[in-house]
Amino acid sequence: MTLPCSWQTSKFALYPAAVFTAFVRNRGGMRDLEIVRKFIRGPLTDAFDKVLLDSAINIWPENLQLQIFDAVTGLVDLTAAKLSQLTAPEDVDAAQAAEDEADLFALLEPLTHAFDPESTFNTKNSERTLPSRMPKGLSSRYATPRAPAISSVHLGVPVDTDVEDCSHFTTFSWPAYFINYFGYRRGFQYIRQVQHA
Repeated sequence: MTLPCSWQTSKFALYPAAVFTAFVRNRGGMRDLEIVRKFIRGPLTDAFDKVLLDSAINIWPENLQLQIFDAVTGLVDLTAAKLSQLTAPEDVDAAQAAEDEADLFALLEPLTHAFDPESTFNTKNSERTLPSRMPKGLSSRYATPRAPAISSVHLGVPVDTDVEDCSHFTTFSWPAYFINYFGYRRGFQYIRQVQHA
């Protein structure tokens, strides 16, 4: 299995990459599943809270900001993978389903901070343009970066502009990217499927 590019380029995302691999490859059959669950529900979410909400990031250098950007992109991948497991048609007992949902909620909390233009990380990077390594086919279907105000979120309502066309907007383009990347990874589709299950 090959990890998405964003996971491979960030040293910060080393441990989340291992979690991603464990969940996608070995669901249910992994002896250390409880350790992985504790990691997701504790250190992983604590780390993202630190890098997205703590004022200390205001003095961190640009290369670290870009590594956090890559790690958040990896968080989106991990959350979408977890959502896809919840929508997979398989026999899972009630206890397993409850554990899977608890994992998902632990991942969704830091993801909400990544989507929030007012989080410390997004405020610090509000004038930065998107890194040039955006996946092909990614569009601004769910959120469009706007200048000079915050992103305009259109959950479920397609927007006719592509992210590439919006790259000249600099204000709060990173949270819009995270939202659109979540849609690109089919996260919103999985949420709808989970709601209707």
